[in-house]
Order: sequence, then C-alpha cells, then structure tokens
Amino acid sequence: MTDELEPVWEDWTNGTTQPTARIQQRVYYDHPIVTEFCIQLEYNRAVHYDMDQPAFREVARFDHNIAPNRGHDIREEGLHMDLFPRTEHEKKVEDFPHVPLPYAPKWCRRFLEEQYEHYLGRFEQIAGVKRPERFYD
Repeated sequence: MTDELEPVWEDWTNGTTQPTARIQQRVYYDHPIVTEFCIQLEYNRAVHYDMDQPAFREVARFDHNIAPNRGHDIREEGLHMDLFPRTEHEKKVEDFPHVPLPYAPKWCRRFLEEQYEHYLGRFEQIAGVKRPERFYD
C-alpha cells in the first residue's frame, strides 16, 4: 500500500513557467508499519536552460527501507540526510534527533520545508547556478 503526496512547490511564480524547487515524498506501508520512505528536496535545472520539460536534480534526501540490502533502516541506524552534489567533506548530515518510525516521514518533510533555503543555497553554490529573479520582487 502506498501513501503518495503531491509535490510541494517552493515557488510557482518565479518568472518562469516551471517551479524552481519541490519536495517529493513517497511512503509505503504494510500497516501499521512504514516499510519504506523517501522524502527528497529537488532543484529544477531546466529554469537555467531553454528546456520545455522540468529537469529535477536531488538536493537533499531522507530515506528508509526495512528490507535487508535495500537501503537503511532508521530504527537501527537513525535518521540521516544525503546531500547532493556530494563533496569530499559533505556527503550527509547525521546529527538528527531520534524520531520514531511512524512519525519520521512527516518529520523529514517538515525539516525540508523549514530548511529548504539553506540546502538550495548549498546546491546552487556547488553547482554554480542561481535561482532566476522573480517578476514580483
């Protein structure tokens, strides 16, 4: 069974026909257990090029999978967030509080919603891109 939510768009009206960033979420259950989730902040590279279709790239991702050899189980390893692009010194963030598995997807999504500016800024600096100016700024 799946509980998929629509993407959360960071900014629909940034002067382009496409959003600059979004949060994607996929959560799978074998009720009552969350068996797998992926909550990911993504950046649309298409806003920098003359592209008709979005070209979303990973910026930051939380994930969990209880199946052996299919990822990591946050019940054993705790939460961590993978960062993209990976650098020699920054590959992931691990200093998160313990979050019980049933609450982890919502906690991760809320964290990305609150911290997206920081992680989009990191991505833009490393990738050498800048968000387009918005018409109403």
